Amino acid sequence: MTTYQAPIVGMAFRPPANDVVMLLPRGAKLIVAREPDNPHDACAVKVMLADFNPEGPHRKLYEGLVEMLELDTYGHLKWNMDSLTDPFHLGYVANSTKTGGLYASELCEWLDPDRWYEAELTFSPSGRPMIQLDSEAQLVND
Repeated sequence: MTTYQAPIVGMAFRPPANDVVMLLPRGAKLIVAREPDNPHDACAVKVMLADFNPEGPHRKLYEGLVEMLELDTYGHLKWNMDSLTDPFHLGYVANSTKTGGLYASELCEWLDPDRWYEAELTFSPSGRPMIQLDSEAQLVND
């Protein structure tokens, strides 16, 4: 069995993903899935948080976000309730040397594009959010 650890990137483009991931504990269950139709990268691997809803295990985090809809410096909403999806799209596995490495290309070789896999949230020594995924990862939608 091989264990992969890879940075999660693109959270800044999906508010409030940065807030969500920084409030999750190490070991939080995540979902990863290939996104072969991604127009930027055919090996894109999407990172999601399951059960992100008012009744799920992350309900306190969900409710806290609802209470603090964030405004930018001009008083415009940075995100709205439509952003709080289930599963919640956090970002992608890094797939560029600029963002931390070509991890998604490696995963692309063995992840079935029609399946979702369990992963865990971990952090680098510097605090950067990462996924941890085993080559024998359990399927979510089997």
